[in-house]
Amino acid sequence: MDWCLVGLAADFSWFNAGSWWAIAQVVIGLGFVIFVHELGHFLVAKACGVKCEKFYVGFDFFDIKIGDRVIVPRSLINWRWGETEYGIGIIPLGGYVKMLGQDDNPGNVEKEAQRSRVEGNHAASNAGVEGPLDRTKLDPRSFLAKSVPQRMAIISAGVVFNLIFAVIFAAFAFRYGVSYMPAVIGDTIPGGPAWVANFPEATITRVGDKPLDSGYVPYIDMVQEIALQGGKGPLEIEYVRDNQTTRETVSLVPQKGLIRDLDIGLLGLEPKSTMKLSDGMATLMTQSAAEASPSFQPKDTLVSVNGKPVNSIGQFKREIIPEFDRPIVVGVLRDGASQPTSITVPPNPARELGFVFASGPVAAVQVDSPAERAGLRVGDQILGVEGE
Repeated sequence: MDWCLVGLAADFSWFNAGSWWAIAQVVIGLGFVIFVHELGHFLVAKACGVKCEKFYVGFDFFDIKIGDRVIVPRSLINWRWGETEYGIGIIPLGGYVKMLGQDDNPGNVEKEAQRSRVEGNHAASNAGVEGPLDRTKLDPRSFLAKSVPQRMAIISAGVVFNLIFAVIFAAFAFRYGVSYMPAVIGDTIPGGPAWVANFPEATITRVGDKPLDSGYVPYIDMVQEIALQGGKGPLEIEYVRDNQTTRETVSLVPQKGLIRDLDIGLLGLEPKSTMKLSDGMATLMTQSAAEASPSFQPKDTLVSVNGKPVNSIGQFKREIIPEFDRPIVVGVLRDGASQPTSITVPPNPARELGFVFASGPVAAVQVDSPAERAGLRVGDQILGVEGE
């Protein structure tokens, strides 16, 4: 829909499980990037013979306390394997590998050098003096005792590992593809410019002077082009109808106010959405679909209404709206079955308080519709229907 332009921020809520899942995905993704980065430092340090004392994703700098009582420990989980302590810190802002004799704070270099001398029991294999440190007195397994090329390799390994994994995962992404919503129109918003023009189910190939037939064109890119060019008057839209190859064009004037609180010129287009129900909750508890028999299941795919095939949300809505006061039979495919399952949904009448409001003038008339052929025009006042 055009509301895709609003973005994720409009859908975020602290009380929405989907919002928490989105946060969890970000944390997991960043955590993996950090893990790969620190793994590079760790493996190269081990290969160079450096003693690695800690390997942490997240920082474990302090406990969260109330008084003397620890509410949240500094590490969510930790264990020791060999000479190294592994763990996940409570602060998800990075990670680190603690090596003997190494510290990112220059002020701690002498402290680490002293600690290396205290813990060291052997002379360094690369005996000699470089700068203020006497390497003959350093533990050969300390970071400071290693040669300059070895230290450069250890420090650079994190970025190198990130680059290697980026290439690997990019190859997987291009091999298996990334799901996205294409610029395919399935329905229109009643009263909007596209609805008035009787815009068909089609694929948008050009918006104004912007071609959209490069192969990978997300629906949101098409909406953004309409919004960016919408203030310049009539906008030419090029499209290809479903199951056809001929390109057609139509000139539409974007309209503001189609979406509440969004002062952007839009055409009232809606994407051709999937007919598959959510992976989580298939129905809303307060609606008649929750009372269907048998019940709808997550991942069900809607294929028909009262025996008539449907392949878009627009078609589905057009079939069920006239049946608001009667039960309908919805056909669904589930679990890879070849034959649809019939589900009976009870009537879903509109809930109102009983007021009768005066009707306003006609706001829009769809092109080539029965109303237009009968002579109805925008601004007409309907006084009666069938003599009533």
